[in-house]
Amino acid sequence: MVIKNSVFYIPMMRKYILLLLLLLLSCGKKEPQSTPSIIATELAGQKIALNEFISARPAGYLSSISALELEFSQNMVLQSVVGQELSADFVEFDPGVKASAKWLTTSLLQIKPNEPLKSGQAYKAKLNGKRAFGSDVDVDNYEFEFKIVPNEILEVSGGFEPVSGKVNVAKLLLELRFADKADSAKLTKDLRLRLDSKNLSYKISFDGNGNFARIESEEKPRTDRAQNAELILPESWSANNKEFRVEFLLPAKGSFVALSSSESTASQDEKAWEVVFSDPIANMDVSGFVSVQPSVNYKVSVKNRTLRVRGNFAFGTEYTLKIQSGFPSAYGTKMNSNFVKTFSFSDEKPALKLLGGGLFLPLENNGKLQFKSMNVGSIDLDIKEIPSQNLVFFLQNNELRSSARWLSDIERVSKSVFSQENIRLEKAKRNEWLKTEIDISKYFAKKAGAAYIVKFQINQKNLIAPCKNTNESYSQDDLVYDDDSWSENPCSYYYYYRFNNELEKILIASSIALTAKSAEDGIHVWASDVESAQAVSGLNLELYSEINEVLATQKTNSNGYVFFPVKEGERAYIAKGQNNRGLALLKLTQNNWETSRFDVGGVRAQNTGTRLFSYTERGVHRPGDTVHFAGIAREGIGKALPNVPMSITVKNPMGSVVFEGTAKTSAHGLFALDIPTNLNAPTGIWNAIIESGGNKWYHDLQIETVKPNRLKNTLGIPEKISGKDLKIAGTFNSKYLFGTPAAGLKAEIYFQFRNRALKFPRYPDFTFKNPMLNFTDESELLFSGNLNSDGEAKISKNINYLKDRNVPEALNLRINAIVHESGGGFTESWHSSVVYPYSVFVGLKERDSWEGTRIGDTLRIPVIALDESGKPVAGRRLSIKVYQNTRYSWWEGDSYERWDFRNQRQTYVVHEETMQSASMPREFKWVPESYGQMLIEVQDVEGGHSAAQFIYASSWGGSDNMRNIPEASHLNLMSKNPVHNIGDSIIISFDAPAKGNAIVSVEYGNRVLESRLIEARAGKNMFSVIATKDMLPNAYVVVSLFLPLKSVEGEKPLRYYGVLPIKVEDEKTKLSLKLRTPKDVEPGEEFTIEVENNSKENASFTLAVVDEGLLDLTNFKTPDPWKFYFQKLALGIRSSDNYDEFIGALMPDMDTYLSIGGSDEIASRAGETKTQRFKAVSLFSGVREVKAGKREKIKFTMPQYVGSVRVQLIGVSEGAFSKNDTAITVKKPLMILPTAPRAAKPGDKFQIPISVFAMDSDVKNVNVSLQVSSILSHIFGLG
Repeated sequence: MVIKNSVFYIPMMRKYILLLLLLLLSCGKKEPQSTPSIIATELAGQKIALNEFISARPAGYLSSISALELEFSQNMVLQSVVGQELSADFVEFDPGVKASAKWLTTSLLQIKPNEPLKSGQAYKAKLNGKRAFGSDVDVDNYEFEFKIVPNEILEVSGGFEPVSGKVNVAKLLLELRFADKADSAKLTKDLRLRLDSKNLSYKISFDGNGNFARIESEEKPRTDRAQNAELILPESWSANNKEFRVEFLLPAKGSFVALSSSESTASQDEKAWEVVFSDPIANMDVSGFVSVQPSVNYKVSVKNRTLRVRGNFAFGTEYTLKIQSGFPSAYGTKMNSNFVKTFSFSDEKPALKLLGGGLFLPLENNGKLQFKSMNVGSIDLDIKEIPSQNLVFFLQNNELRSSARWLSDIERVSKSVFSQENIRLEKAKRNEWLKTEIDISKYFAKKAGAAYIVKFQINQKNLIAPCKNTNESYSQDDLVYDDDSWSENPCSYYYYYRFNNELEKILIASSIALTAKSAEDGIHVWASDVESAQAVSGLNLELYSEINEVLATQKTNSNGYVFFPVKEGERAYIAKGQNNRGLALLKLTQNNWETSRFDVGGVRAQNTGTRLFSYTERGVHRPGDTVHFAGIAREGIGKALPNVPMSITVKNPMGSVVFEGTAKTSAHGLFALDIPTNLNAPTGIWNAIIESGGNKWYHDLQIETVKPNRLKNTLGIPEKISGKDLKIAGTFNSKYLFGTPAAGLKAEIYFQFRNRALKFPRYPDFTFKNPMLNFTDESELLFSGNLNSDGEAKISKNINYLKDRNVPEALNLRINAIVHESGGGFTESWHSSVVYPYSVFVGLKERDSWEGTRIGDTLRIPVIALDESGKPVAGRRLSIKVYQNTRYSWWEGDSYERWDFRNQRQTYVVHEETMQSASMPREFKWVPESYGQMLIEVQDVEGGHSAAQFIYASSWGGSDNMRNIPEASHLNLMSKNPVHNIGDSIIISFDAPAKGNAIVSVEYGNRVLESRLIEARAGKNMFSVIATKDMLPNAYVVVSLFLPLKSVEGEKPLRYYGVLPIKVEDEKTKLSLKLRTPKDVEPGEEFTIEVENNSKENASFTLAVVDEGLLDLTNFKTPDPWKFYFQKLALGIRSSDNYDEFIGALMPDMDTYLSIGGSDEIASRAGETKTQRFKAVSLFSGVREVKAGKREKIKFTMPQYVGSVRVQLIGVSEGAFSKNDTAITVKKPLMILPTAPRAAKPGDKFQIPISVFAMDSDVKNVNVSLQVSSILSHIFGLG
């Protein structure tokens, strides 16, 4: 039975298992998921062959961190898809790559690998059309290939360095530079470091970009014999597929030898070679030990362990440097044998550069373009035309500026009209710049209104001579480079890919410049001819939206002016027109004027809509206090909003609503509301939300557990102190708030200097700091002892050590005073002053440290000298030095401030000059000739202040153009009077460099009040405008001066502009309310305050009476509605033009010509009590009215309090505002101040000091008694 059952059970089990497997397999099968269509509407239903639509694909060689971009010849996807992060599962890679994707535009797809791609790897990619565009789209697939450039080690710098504080101990410090971002895990695994064939342990670190690595070995002693270290990397890290090895010598102790030699940084027209020794070189003239053959003019310099030989060395010539035995070290040791090194300098690397910026080619230039080349014998030239109807589409994804590095959509919007390779450049000479003028007028003349893209391109075949490396056989006629790397070797294909072997430039034939001002009501546009600087009248201008829709068409008047009203919801994008003077074109979203140098700051204008000035009676409240909240509501500035409900909601720091209420405004827009808090309310910043008529405002309320001060500390020191020879002198005074001197109380007064960053409002993007200088905070005791009978301490201290300190900028002098009351409490106060150690401060315009500057281009840095108030100082002698280090070690300090770049071993001064400061920024110009970290330092020779900034020079750095330096275009406008009254004639003057025309406009917030066109003569010009009520509280006079093209030299600006704020006041806006208060009040006494209205308008007001001790906690100032409503308005008009994009007059000295084709400080600190131990003195009247010419009396009762209170009056009428305050002393003939502990636990014993104050001379003897509650018991003392 068992056997039968067993035989029967097994087949059934097999069937069951087979059935289960089939079910599982069928469940595992999924129907292919459909992909929703994102194809562009105009392509729906069409058959799409991607090969015919793709106009640009990834280059054949890419960096490991490159994104892959596919550009299509037309819109491919819906606009809603642009910018979305997508999975790149529609692209299959072999080998596999994980990536994300994004449509940057409707015709540009970017695929971004999640990790760096493998160095040297060849990839195949296939874009699956249906997965990319939609399952229902009739689209095929697209395949492409690319290869990642093999990463290689380009350079190893460094060597053994002495260990500080240890004799004859060194460690190996190396910097490795790679062509691409290094795979850190692979490098760490592959790199070996050995010392005398034994492994040498080390640490490795990487910089932010990953193509620099730092090696720091363990410490090793110098022994009686020399030791050799070796760095080894496998062949995968080398371009020649050979193992990479480099050796470093650790000299024997007591020996003095040369460790390494290499090319060094030098100034223009010179080259330098340097030798690094094992120890510092003797501080003496060592030039007698050095010789160079063949003979050349050279100079020898020494810096620490480095000897440097610089001179007029020739390219390609082989030189022999000899340093004779006996060469001395600083330690008395000498070199035992001669050092001989044969070296040569490589030829200059091939390069192309356009002369002059700009993209609009004036008609008088006759279609000629100028460029310069280095070691280039021919060029490839390609010209594409963008028809007029395609320009707006082209500008959707491209900037209309000559500095644009990348152009997209070219294939979609343009067509080729000329293409030719190997156009010969005549007169090209080796290692010299060749300036060439090329005539392309035949193509420009064909179609009016079109734009062109001109592209110059070079490759190895275009060089002036055969390209060879030093490891090859070469002749003297060849271009020779001592570099066999891929990325920096002109004999390598990848060099031309990496360093952009092409110049691509938009060109438009035009002599019409446009100036636009974007205001709230529309666009103001002026057209002028750059040749004559005259207005262009009768020009039909069209205003386009971003989708190529014509919003409006207007014709310019006799002043070249036209106004385009813009409807709500419309967005003007491009202004475009055309006549026989060419194509007028301005992209309104770019080319905005740089106005930060002018005083254009302030609040944004609110000409219409409700404005709210909200205030409270003090800056801080305690839990349990009532917040007296008030506000003034206006329509703009001039119109009160009467009888308007104002809804207030208050939220605590946790976001919970703790109060809701409503108040109505008075006849003059004033309202008030009391906001209660409870004793257990959380502390922090509370938020009051005020709402009315769809408007919403916010007001922060500070709730803290504070104790008011009982003493008032004052110290008479100036707010500003000038010079380094300081004397802190003054009288410190402390008194009780009710006026009694703090006689005999103990006080400590400390002072401290802290570095203070310099910022001047007119020069917000200038730096006045030298990062090489560091100031350490100093804190010293100024006074310690008891105050005299008047509560005073005389302070006098000379501070001399600032003379010997290199102060980077300014200093804050902070004085901290602590006065101890006899009862155990104390009052702490802070007093501050700004110290200006120098009479003149120099500044440099800050640059983007990541952008750097491009080798061979002119570096342009605006320089200014200012006094301590921020006014330019002309005529100062400024010294400028450029330090450069090609071996810049980014790891040598945690920050620039912790080490001195100027004193690094391989840092040299490569340029020096002096210049005179001027009333406007002057330009420092210099051309860096080699890569490396640079420090630009400028110093005021007489005063000593200096400023500096770092800039990195490289082949890919940013390129400057003088017209893109805003300071070069600035116009200094001047007005005689700082403040003007309504009806005044405001006289404005400016200096013009030449005769021209100027657009003058008066601008208020975001409105143009008036404009005119005036003629300007060379020299001083004057004009006037009338101050009107519309200009309250301030307007701006804006001048745009444009000059005829032929009067402008070189790259100087065609257009200058200036902005001057004009302050306008109206005395009628200042409400005359006066306070009449008693001088003294006793605690518990009823008192009366009178408000007198001396104006001709009825007024509303609020009165608050607040403890000065509470106000001092936050240095609270009485609210001032006039200052709020008449505070300076910012310039809201956005001005732009295209003058900077016009190519200047042709340079005459071309080498060859071609023709082709046909509150800083807080006054005191809050206490730390967390329970309500006293009733705050804070009396409030609510909203009251006072008739014109009348008085209003308000009665209050003073709480049981002694001290001083401030009476605060805030008033408003139909068209004016008022703020007034005064102090009342609260005291009695006899007063006591007890001081009890803040908390006690059962069983504690404590004393209660009681201070007794007799304010009347008749008071002689005083009996004091103390009563306690039942939970306390007397031990001894008062009873």
